[in-house]
Order: sequence, then C-alpha cells, then structure tokens
Amino acid sequence: MSMHALNRRLFVAMAALALPLGGGALAQPVLITGPATVGATDTQIKDQQSGQFVNLSTAQITVQGTTLTVNGRHAIASLNIISSGVVTHGNSFTHDYSGGAGTDVVHGMYLIVTGDVVIEAGGSIEVSGRGYWHGVGPGDGNGYYAGGGYGGSGGEYSSGYGVPYGSASQPTDLGSSGHVGVGGGAVRLVVSGALTVDGSVLANGENGGGNGSGSGGSIWISAGTLSGVGSIRANGGSSTNYGGGGGGGRIAIDAAGTTFSGAMQAYSGQNSTTGGLYNGGAGTIYLYGTPAVLIYDNGGQAGPS
Repeated sequence: MSMHALNRRLFVAMAALALPLGGGALAQPVLITGPATVGATDTQIKDQQSGQFVNLSTAQITVQGTTLTVNGRHAIASLNIISSGVVTHGNSFTHDYSGGAGTDVVHGMYLIVTGDVVIEAGGSIEVSGRGYWHGVGPGDGNGYYAGGGYGGSGGEYSSGYGVPYGSASQPTDLGSSGHVGVGGGAVRLVVSGALTVDGSVLANGENGGGNGSGSGGSIWISAGTLSGVGSIRANGGSSTNYGGGGGGGRIAIDAAGTTFSGAMQAYSGQNSTTGGLYNGGAGTIYLYGTPAVLIYDNGGQAGPS
C-alpha cells in the first residue's frame, strides 16, 4: 500500500468527524502508533498524534502497527485495528473492582463499545498465552506432563489431567496452564454497533512440548452485527512426546445479525508424537439464538472427559 493511500485511510479512520454520543458528548479520535497501556482504573488515553489525553468513554481508538494493552473493564466509543495493530491484556491479568470482596472480578480485557469495532486483515485482538501461568489455574495440568483444562479436559498423563470448568454461555475465565504451556487469556466484547473481524480474535493456549500445554482461553462477544472473513480461535496448545495437549477454550457469540464466514475454533491441543494418545479434549462454542446451540468443537480425538 502506498504512503498516500495509508495516510488517506488514516485520515478517514481518525476523521475529525467527531460523532455525538449520548448526553451531548463528542467522540474524539485517538491514534495509537507506539506501545501503550490502559490500566484497570484508568479513565483517559493519550492520543499519540496530538499528545492530548482523551476520556476513554469518548475515544475513537485506532491502533496502527503497535500493541495497545487494555487491562480490565472499560467503555470506549469505537475501535479500529489496522496495519499489524494488536490489542491485548497483561499476563494472567485479574482485577477485583469490588475492592477485595471478590464480587466483581474481571479477568483479562472487558471492552464496552458504544459504536463499531473493525479488525482489519493483519490486525488482531491477541491474548494467546495470557492466561494462568505454569502449574496454575482451576484446570491446571495436575501432573508434570499433563495438559491444562478449561472448555475441555487437558491431555492425560499418568492419570493426571486438567479438568474443565467455567460457563459455556458466559465464558470469562482465563485458560489454565500445563506444566509449561500457559493458558489463553480472556476477551469480553460488548459492541452496540457492528463488529467486523477480517483479522483475528485469538485466545489460544501455549504449546508445552513434552511438558504439558495450556488450554485455550475465553472469547465472549455480544454485538449488534458480526461480519468478516477472519478468525476467532481459542484452541488448546499442542504437545509432543509424553506431554498432554491443552483442552480447547470457550467461545460464546451473541449477535442479532451474523454473516461471519471465517474460522471459529475451540480445538483440542494435539500430541504430534503419540498419534492422539495424549490429546486434549474439545472446547466449546456457544451460539446464542432460538434455539441456542452448544458446539463441542474438536480438531481431533477428544481427551478424557
């Protein structure tokens, strides 16, 4: 793409068309071209073009060619991820908004968007390997070589494996680790307008080699419409030798109109050495509707149940 074309696209994306929001507030463009972090209690974000701070609730955020880390729950006006832009959350991130009571715990990233979200080809929401760390989590590997569980069981080794946990229809948990492989992170997207995924939304578990892989994490999407040809994946990590594959994660989709035709997976992690002996178990994909559909989505042989 020519520099002229890129600048033109940026001009359109950032447009000085500040759109009115509820209560008379004006949405304000925010361009992120260098690494930035929004903390769990932050209320503003810095526009790296003007140097000005903008309230998150009115921010039309464009992420281009860099990583924006968003921890915890935040409301924004819109999100556009282009040109190798990445939005993620911190490693094994958890924040208790109830001040220690444990009644309002947010795992990973929870974005409430009053407008649209566009993830262009080459852009991503990427929280793979951002879940529970080595030997940690409700479905930890429970043994030196066993895989972590979440939507599905982790691959078994010597009668030990990571057990499934959490909700299929409202998945918010981080994925659990094997002995080495880290679990996938957690993404909650509530989009009032249109969500377009031509890039990717990924919450995969890490590969653990011969020492137990991480389970897939959580992707829970609510949107006015969902379209695109990209990928939405929460797969378990793969393994070798005696290592257990990670269990698949959990995906839930609630969209009034859906034309998404890309890949949607919560596959089990495969053991490439043993031909399936230590594979993880299938994760889940829950599709809201009438009736709702629960899919046990397996990329291969299921692990222990």
